Amino acid sequence: MSASSEKKRRQSEREQGIDKAAAAKSEEEARNKKSKRNWTIGTVLIAVLLIAIFVLNSSLIYKLPAATVDNRTFSVGSMNYFYTNVSSPYSYYGIDTSGVKDSETGETWNDYFKTQAVENAKYLEGLYEKAVADGFTLSEEGQKSVDETMSGLSDTAANYGYSSVKKFLRAAYGNGVTESVLRDIVTMSTLVNEYTQSIQDGYTYSNDELTSYFNEHKADYVTYSYLYYTVSAETEETTNAEGKTETTVVEGGLAAAKAEADKIAAAAKNEDTFNAAVNAYKEGAAVQTGSNVASSINELYRDWVTGARTAGDVTVVGDDNGYTVVLYQGVENQQYHEVSVRHILIKAEDTDGDGSYSEEELAAAKAKIDEINAEWEASDKTEETFAALAEKYSEDTGSNTKGGLYEGIYKGQMVQEFNDFCFASGRKTGDTAIVHGSSSGYDGYHLVYFVGEGNLHSLEMARDSLVSAAYSEWETAALADVTSATKFGYKLIGK
Repeated sequence: MSASSEKKRRQSEREQGIDKAAAAKSEEEARNKKSKRNWTIGTVLIAVLLIAIFVLNSSLIYKLPAATVDNRTFSVGSMNYFYTNVSSPYSYYGIDTSGVKDSETGETWNDYFKTQAVENAKYLEGLYEKAVADGFTLSEEGQKSVDETMSGLSDTAANYGYSSVKKFLRAAYGNGVTESVLRDIVTMSTLVNEYTQSIQDGYTYSNDELTSYFNEHKADYVTYSYLYYTVSAETEETTNAEGKTETTVVEGGLAAAKAEADKIAAAAKNEDTFNAAVNAYKEGAAVQTGSNVASSINELYRDWVTGARTAGDVTVVGDDNGYTVVLYQGVENQQYHEVSVRHILIKAEDTDGDGSYSEEELAAAKAKIDEINAEWEASDKTEETFAALAEKYSEDTGSNTKGGLYEGIYKGQMVQEFNDFCFASGRKTGDTAIVHGSSSGYDGYHLVYFVGEGNLHSLEMARDSLVSAAYSEWETAALADVTSATKFGYKLIGK
């Protein structure tokens, strides 16, 4: 500062009545005030940081709003439930969902799962609102189902090897899914299921209407059964004029394939002889099975299969790659009665944990079903008594609370042995039998009681189609005005 400037400053201070001591005091106060302000800002920033760390490492983050559907707010935890339901099947089948799903739009799998989670929340909330507006309430049976689901969580968690329900829910449904969150969603889902079922049950059609619809759309229902095997012509790799490698049929390859196909056809009279002929041509080769509506049959032999055929008819058809042998088995016009049965299932136990059932393990199941059958034979042999035995002994959780009852069974719905009992010629009410059954989920024995016949399967198929179309139209209208929006926590879904 120049002498002139300093002189002017002192002159100004004197004019304002400020002496050196006062000036020094003023400067010190200013410094203290600035220091205090800086300390306060720093303290606030540290506090905010500590709060952020606490929130991010606690359950509070999952209570943040992630989306709204109309007037309901869904938390991050709730949306993680929907997110997991969408994404888990992909993980189950080993699909890599860590990157980009659509290279053209840049949409990632995570983006897709979050979008679908919101759509699922819209569906549930939209129909829930509609049910409430219509005065629909949860039935006693529905409430019992919800309560049983929630009360059974501890056992479920333990069965899957989790030390607590909290850990099981996090693993099964996603972070932030608590018992409270799950109960809300299960309750809403159960109510919506009952409500939408009541809507579908409300659609009624006369048999004349159903018959007319079936006949009009018969091609969509009638199925043809056949076996087929393709003898491929021998090929070789050649280089074309452009220098590119291509695969072509060798000279005489088609003729040789035709000769082999004709040989198989000549021997094929039924399924057993067809399989034998194919294996004589190529050991270990598998004959393919077809049971399709006309539109799903290969056009190479569609007209032949759907023409005037008799079981056991055989043909050979060819194209540029080889020749296919086709054995016709029959047509199902769906003109049979569905049936109702009761059953008692006893499953074999894999006691040694080797992933299969030994003769001893199957024999133990057979012995138990024999004991139950003996109890049945010694009873009054009424349907009510069989139902009581089913509720007491059956290990089929899908029917053992309903006296083992299955209604409206159609051909091919049950495992083969069970199906054969149900649709055996001359079957009558009260018939019983022990049948062996196995699938990917069990191996064991059924004690089956034939209740009786129901409606024609053709009419039930027509009813299902009409109800489906009517319900789809109703659902579209019911959800038309449902709105959704994402909130702050949306970015945290899937975390």
